[in-house]
Amino acid sequence: MTELVLRPSKRRRRTVMVTAVIVYSVFALVTVALGGVVGLLIVLSLCAVGLALGYVYLRRSRIVLTPAEIAVTGLLGTRRQPLADVTSIVRATLVPPRGPVVPTLFLLGGPAQDVLFRFNVTHYEDYDLDELIERLGRPTIVHDRPMTGAQLDRETPGLVRLSERRPYSFSFAVGCGFVAAVIVIAVVISALLSV
Repeated sequence: MTELVLRPSKRRRRTVMVTAVIVYSVFALVTVALGGVVGLLIVLSLCAVGLALGYVYLRRSRIVLTPAEIAVTGLLGTRRQPLADVTSIVRATLVPPRGPVVPTLFLLGGPAQDVLFRFNVTHYEDYDLDELIERLGRPTIVHDRPMTGAQLDRETPGLVRLSERRPYSFSFAVGCGFVAAVIVIAVVISALLSV
């Protein structure tokens, strides 16, 4: 098997960057209307950082398949896994509670079919992913319809985190935990100040 290198397609990178510029421009206009020149300078700085990080991420991202391993490079580094550890593949499109759908590829391994890699493959072309799956040559489950985390967990257990299976319950628990922490901190500060 020869080495296969997948990168986000130029078309999809361009779409992401143009969309980000439009969103940031609208955000900057609203900020100028509300915050004046100081708000504009702050928002332009944040937008420049956001665009730079997005650009670097899309330029660095790649999936490399060699005869011995699979390596995934993202913004902060590269993760490698021996190819022999990958025993099966799941391809699904996840529907989050908010935001666009997320085409996702899971590489599973071990006796418990643990998730070795989870790729957000939004920026890759379908034919590239088809070639990756074909070259891996592992049993593949393809879910042909968009699914929530809970639906995917029912059909293929263990792939998604609790926060994706029960997003509203998880958000409620985090919110309650935050409120409880604020109350405890306030009580402690109040007790310390009264001494």
